Amino acid sequence: MQTLYKNFSLFDGNLPEMQTNAWFVVDSETSKIIKIGFGEGPDAEKIVDLSGKFVMPGLINSHVHLM
Repeated sequence: MQTLYKNFSLFDGNLPEMQTNAWFVVDSETSKIIKIGFGEGPDAEKIVDLSGKFVMPGLINSHVHLM
């Protein structure tokens, strides 16, 4: 099964600004992103609307205080 996540703003670090109306597809068997793009997105068995949300893949909280 594939899940389409759509309608979010994407910040991937490649461009200095947010990219809007983005989508990605996750394969449920592997839990990996298999497609990514902008616009409507492909057909999928399950659709998750992320309107008003932001996706920032690969970014982590690297500012921590361990002491």
